[in-house]
Amino acid sequence: MITCATEPVSILENSIAEKVGPQRFKLWFKNATRLTLADGVVRVDVPNVFVGEWIERHFTETIQESAREITGENHEVTFSVDPSVAKDLRRKQPDSQVKYVDANPERVARRQKREGSPPPTPPLPGKLDDFVVGNSNRLAFSCAQSVVENPATRYNPMFIHGGCGLGKTHLLQGICNELKEKAAGPPLGLCFR
Repeated sequence: MITCATEPVSILENSIAEKVGPQRFKLWFKNATRLTLADGVVRVDVPNVFVGEWIERHFTETIQESAREITGENHEVTFSVDPSVAKDLRRKQPDSQVKYVDANPERVARRQKREGSPPPTPPLPGKLDDFVVGNSNRLAFSCAQSVVENPATRYNPMFIHGGCGLGKTHLLQGICNELKEKAAGPPLGLCFR
């Protein structure tokens, strides 16, 4: 939380944290607000309207109660949207968060698109060698092996249908991985829907 350098504000923060719990305090106050306490008013600066409205609906009474306990007086709670709160919070984010944001695949893909280089293809987890073959899926596995051995010939298109959790995705990822290993050039024209 970004705060004024006054003792009552830090006491107010501690009181609010005790009442709402550490997780909610960290989410809605420490990482999203700046509090000031003066002249019978608790001012809550927030980065956007959503955060302000949420805190107002759910925590106004808690803020008033905490302020009353500290000062012995009733306080009005006001909210103000201040975009600098978000900027200050971003500057204080730990390095691991910054590294995560920089390594975010969607961000990397957008940046690479802007710069003109193609985004890297992430590896798929499924492998045909790991696929568990049983009576109910033996035909599907056999067809997948045939597609890998002779792409775009016998089973073209190959249609896989089944219930949830039966291995359709694993089988398709295994086919893709095997074809990637076999292909020296660009990927074959595979279409998954």
